[in-house]
Amino acid sequence: MKIKTFFFFFVTTLSFISCNTKKPLEWDDDVAQLTNKNLKAWLRKAPFDNEWIIDNDGDAYVFTNLDQVFPFMGKFKGFEKTNKENPPVYDEQSVIFKDSVWGESFMYGMLLYQPQELFLKDYYRESGNVIFSGADALNETYRASLYETYLYEENDQYKAVVYWVNSNHTMYLFGFYQQGQLVFETGFPCPKENQMEGLEKLKQINTALGLNIKAWENATINDLQVNPNAKSFN
Repeated sequence: MKIKTFFFFFVTTLSFISCNTKKPLEWDDDVAQLTNKNLKAWLRKAPFDNEWIIDNDGDAYVFTNLDQVFPFMGKFKGFEKTNKENPPVYDEQSVIFKDSVWGESFMYGMLLYQPQELFLKDYYRESGNVIFSGADALNETYRASLYETYLYEENDQYKAVVYWVNSNHTMYLFGFYQQGQLVFETGFPCPKENQMEGLEKLKQINTALGLNIKAWENATINDLQVNPNAKSFN
């Protein structure tokens, strides 16, 4: 099985003075049990290897080009994360892997103070970043599209959807899951000819993180076809 697809990551840092004034979270019992109240450690249970570690001294803000590599990671329609008076986000974490088989892959998690249903946009467009490409970045444009598959499940406990992403001439599978205050995403490159292997990887993620998404457990290759009547972008 040959799947490797690699992107290029860039990193630069700026120093800052940290200030921890985070208010405590009223944990949902099921979410607390699922994550063991440690979002980062939970994401690291993913069945990928070669985690990409950004070394810094803890007092630096890190800039990367992850927005271009994974343009839909942590991006939600009409949701503002930086409300200073009433911050909606208790914790937000991502784990990036340079997996030996799949290439650059991610796991993302966010904990909300107050549960609210989140929705993804189906299109991404952004100008280049001058930090990485200099003045020429003003002439660059990054585009990506999100396509819902038939793997859509919503019940009283959670909402889970699987998408195809077309970004930077690369196709990858993208999984979204929300259980009240917990939001989870995962993505990894997956050429269309490797759909069967991609489906198996989704099932492995489902098991490794204890998500118990029934639609993923019982999915077949036909479920990865694009749904022309998408329901998850409302």
